[in-house]
Amino acid sequence: MIGIFDSGVGGLSILKAILNQITDQDILYLADQQNFPYGEKTIAQLKKISLRNIQFLIEKGADLIVVACNTATTNTIDYLRAQFSQSFVGVEPIIKQALAKSRTGHILLLSTSATQQSSRLKNLIAQYINHHQVYNLACPQLVNLVESGKVGYNSIKQGLATCLKSSLKDKDIDTVGLGCTHFGLLTDQIERFFKENGFGKVKLIEPSMAIVKQLKRILQKIANQPETRQLRFFTTGNNLKFDQDIKDFLKQEFKSKQVKL
Repeated sequence: MIGIFDSGVGGLSILKAILNQITDQDILYLADQQNFPYGEKTIAQLKKISLRNIQFLIEKGADLIVVACNTATTNTIDYLRAQFSQSFVGVEPIIKQALAKSRTGHILLLSTSATQQSSRLKNLIAQYINHHQVYNLACPQLVNLVESGKVGYNSIKQGLATCLKSSLKDKDIDTVGLGCTHFGLLTDQIERFFKENGFGKVKLIEPSMAIVKQLKRILQKIANQPETRQLRFFTTGNNLKFDQDIKDFLKQEFKSKQVKL
């Protein structure tokens, strides 16, 4: 059984890809909306929160954990792997993939404040930055808009303009790495924004298919038995609101359960 957690709806962008590609596994999804946003938490807080989330998923039967949050991955994944025997898949920074797709070597990485400042991301940028221009920008306002369901283009356009104003003069940017799973729910809006600002068609790099590939490798290795694919949703926030989020972003109707952790 696959257990997935995120601070809210962002991980639904990962879940959507999993549902399209992996059809024989039961799946649990925990939206820790009571603690949203993770991007403003300290590393100590993130470790405590993530530990508790994983314990909940394991108690519900998960034996393969997806940390569907860049902030939690970059700041806690090594710690979490040391605490549990279960297999983990995290959302790693996508600097290498973005640079591989870029023709100009000018890329933009959008993330949360905690991911932007993480040593894991900074080390990756330092490793690959030679002869490249990497803009590492935090867009917390975009995360808040997605979580609140305000994903209309005008709202997203204003949020992007605010967080990207320091980089929009560089018209050589041709690749944008989405360093927060919430942004995977905004691909159409982000592409439209860059086109309207004179960039033509930029390549958007998001991690969902890389997560699916890693899950498939692990499932083959551990010879997991096929399951019926029951899908269960939990939230530490308002379950009625989360039910609507699921409908809006997955185009399916599910009833989530509110839990206190």
